[in-house]
Amino acid sequence: MKTQRLIEKLKTLPDEPGVYLMKDKSGNIIYIGKAKNLRNRLKAYFAGTKDERALMPFLTEEIADVETVVGGNEKEALILENELIKRHKPRFNIKLKEGGTFVYLRLDLYRTYPRLEVTRRVKKDGARYFGPYPAARALRETLRVMNRYFKLRTCSDHDPARHKRPCLLCQISTFPESSVYDIPSKDYHRHVEDAVSFLQGKKPELLNSLRQRMEKASGDLNFEEAARLRDQIEAIKRTLEPQAVIFKIDTDADVLGFFQMNNFCTVYLVFVRHGRVIGGRALSFEAAEKFSGNDRLASFLTLYYSREHFVPDEIWLPFDIEGQSALEEVLSERKDAKVRIVVPKTKDKRALLMTSQRNARLSLYQSQKGDRQTFATLMNLQKQLGLEHMPRYMECFDVSHFKGNAIVAAKAAMKDGKPKGRDRQKESTI
Repeated sequence: MKTQRLIEKLKTLPDEPGVYLMKDKSGNIIYIGKAKNLRNRLKAYFAGTKDERALMPFLTEEIADVETVVGGNEKEALILENELIKRHKPRFNIKLKEGGTFVYLRLDLYRTYPRLEVTRRVKKDGARYFGPYPAARALRETLRVMNRYFKLRTCSDHDPARHKRPCLLCQISTFPESSVYDIPSKDYHRHVEDAVSFLQGKKPELLNSLRQRMEKASGDLNFEEAARLRDQIEAIKRTLEPQAVIFKIDTDADVLGFFQMNNFCTVYLVFVRHGRVIGGRALSFEAAEKFSGNDRLASFLTLYYSREHFVPDEIWLPFDIEGQSALEEVLSERKDAKVRIVVPKTKDKRALLMTSQRNARLSLYQSQKGDRQTFATLMNLQKQLGLEHMPRYMECFDVSHFKGNAIVAAKAAMKDGKPKGRDRQKESTI
């Protein structure tokens, strides 16, 4: 009877783009989706076809009502869907488990003496952003090379007129002057240009420029500067050696591998910057297994790139998704440049996409294996302690004091065998 009422309601829905909100019998929103044609999309859910979206048993059991919001076009529907998911957090929409955001290097070229800064946010502020760096180790190595060989300042942005003593790097002879601000701006920006070329992986251009400057310094009998440039050239050769050029195009791309198993999905992102692979990272999420891989991947893209992540020139997918052109429009506006979402066809791009697919599958298998091991450990703990139920939530307290005074207590919490960071507390009483 309930299903019949829903089917009758579908006949009154508009055949326009918009967002649909599925509700349970308590009126709670359990799933939010977008559609180019609301009537056709929702009818497909209830149709008795072989389509994987034919979810009659699931819908009959879970869904009591459907509400729609019409958008002016598919792009507006995409933006509205993202906002509604953030607000209502439906239980059947994906929930990313990133384990921390990516880190980037930021370089504000509008400053007189730019410096490299570590940030987790990509803003439209005119600065150059490099990355993302999925591992802190890779970022530290990059910063070490930059600071040592390109002589960019690391001190804070205080007024140069108030700089009354040499900064630390100048004192240990990293800079030729007593202060970074004593270096002519033109000379300093030459270091900045070299650093940008290095971060973009432009090995031939950078090395040719350094060799010319080394030969000029040698011709001017400035042997100390020539020796410094020689060492810098050798260091850059060693650093750039493993960064092989995979593609001859000078473009930035995110390569998305996708794998799903039951309620769990993993997207593996391979980052290509200026034709070079700089790293990769797996992002996992849960979603109702009743919904298709197309729905899941489309929702992932909307959610992931709505956050403060770098938007590349191209996004490579294993298959086409619904609303692809609308998402391209939204991301192009955010980037202020054309963004393409494509399924690669060429042999080398397909090979990289298949590598990303394999990494997504392996990452999900490893995650599931880790969950099974954690479950076995908790079962063993229950047995050893003689507990009636498996200890899913545990708290541990540590109290210290100094001769009965200055008492400090800390609490650590574990849920399902994993640290529960938000439940950690620390209290101090005197």
